[in-house]
Parts: sequence; C-alpha cells; structure tokens
Amino acid sequence: DETHPQDGIYLSVDSGRYFVKIYSFSFDQWAPKTTGTISPLDLHLLAAAKGLKLSRNTIIRFQQYGTHDFIGSAEFSDGLQLDNIRCFVPDVTYASLPFQETFEGESWSSALSVGNTLLTDPDHIPSPFGVVETVPFNEQQGHIVRMGSRFDKQPTTNALDLRVDLSSQVDVELTFKLFNNFDETDPQDGIYFSHDAGQHFVKVFDFDLEPWRQKVFGAYPPLNVRQLAKEHGIPLTGTFIIRF
Repeated sequence: DETHPQDGIYLSVDSGRYFVKIYSFSFDQWAPKTTGTISPLDLHLLAAAKGLKLSRNTIIRFQQYGTHDFIGSAEFSDGLQLDNIRCFVPDVTYASLPFQETFEGESWSSALSVGNTLLTDPDHIPSPFGVVETVPFNEQQGHIVRMGSRFDKQPTTNALDLRVDLSSQVDVELTFKLFNNFDETDPQDGIYFSHDAGQHFVKVFDFDLEPWRQKVFGAYPPLNVRQLAKEHGIPLTGTFIIRF
C-alpha cells in the first residue's frame, strides 16, 4: 500500500459526529507483505494533542485509502490487513529507588515498557518492524533486551521506558551495560527524560556508538540523573520517565 494523507487512526469523542486524525500510517517505510506490531499508542496523549478529551462515546477508526485490489505486483495492489486489536489500561508503575532489572525473570518489572517514539522522533512514524525484546545472550550474561529492526534497510526507532518516582530524591545515578551490534550513530540515539508521565521528552545524553568496541558488553560509567535533568531544566518528579 502507498502512503496517503487519508491513512491513519482517527478519533471521535461524540459518537461519530466528528472525527479527528490522531495518528498517521507510513506504509512507504514499512516492509511489504509482512506482519508487524506497532508499539502501544497512548490514546490519552494523542487525543490531548488534538484538543480532544476521551469520553464514553469514543470511537477509534482505522482508515485506509487505495486504488487497487489485494492481488497483483507492488505497482498494482493495495490494502491493509489488521489483527489482534487491543484497547486496554496499562499496568503503569513508577518504581521507587533503588531499582534494578536484570531481565532474568519471566516478565519485566511493571515500571518498564516499550515506548512509542512518536514524540522523540517525530520525523519517522514508528515502524511495526522494530524490536524491543528479551532474548538469551550467553551463559555469563544471561538474558538481555535487544533493540533494532527485523529487516535490513528498514529504519526503525525503538524505545525502552523506565518509570521511576524521583519526587523525594536528591542524588540519583543511572548505570547500565551496553552491547554494540555494529550500530551506527544516529541523531535519535541516546537517553531522554520526561518529568510529566511522557507528555514531553527531552534528549539529555547522546550515544556515540561508532567509537565503541563492537560485539562486546561493557558497563557505562554512572550518569548523574539529577545533574543531567538540571542542565536541561527538568524537575525530578513522581512521574519521571527515563527513555533509552
């Protein structure tokens, strides 16, 4: 399917009298003839950005425009196929300190989640072929979270969000291990902070991946969260998000 201005997700909060587009589909950036999953969309934030307030009469519309049927070559076929639509209230927890996640359990802490990168990379519509998942690495390292793309030459921007309550904290340090899988340095790479539960994000730290040794795990020196937040005018709050 080609990308058209009509493609996307629309919202009505008055039983369908009026619809407003809140999310665009970007088919040209996605791998054709392949199923993928878009990271969860925060309907409250998307609606608020358009001046809408969710109601008991809310309608979510998936809309596609095309001129060809499902059969034919890339130039003579169109269409979108949907599956596994879920609308739910997420289990959101803001962790108290100290916090640690080694990814060895059957599930992540509820303070961790896959983030939708619409706010931190507005030039690229989130791809359904991004990867943020736990996988076994080796006997020494155990399980890790990997972030990347399922396909070559399919750009993806991925995010892992850590929610922490920093409302009563003075000095906070962040440490993590990182494995560089021949990743290039891009402007989107880094650590972002949000003090308002994800309504706004600010990039506070750049990942400069190219000078780092490839295919080796290393521990990054502790980052002073309070200092980074202060340098960017961000208060430490009870709804703080650290985005990788």
